[in-house]
Amino acid sequence: MPTTFKPDTLPEFVGRYRVVERIGKGAMGVVYSALDEQLGRKVAVKLMLADFEEEPEMRERFYAKRKSPASSPTATSSRCSTLARTTGAPTS
Repeated sequence: MPTTFKPDTLPEFVGRYRVVERIGKGAMGVVYSALDEQLGRKVAVKLMLADFEEEPEMRERFYAKRKSPASSPTATSSRCSTLARTTGAPTS
């Protein structure tokens, strides 16, 4: 049975990333500041809300954002380096 994260509770890890703090929440997902312990660098981890997990159109929109020109790295953002599915997702 998949686990579901509560929005006010931080998961300890998301994949290989150790979660430090929640830094934002949008209509489709929650963003966490995390540490990539393998590479020793800070990363942002965005997780899709559980409400959209089983909706193919919403899932495609969520994943398509990483490919858009607006998602290119800037001084205040970063590049998507890993895309993965994990068990469970935050709830709204």
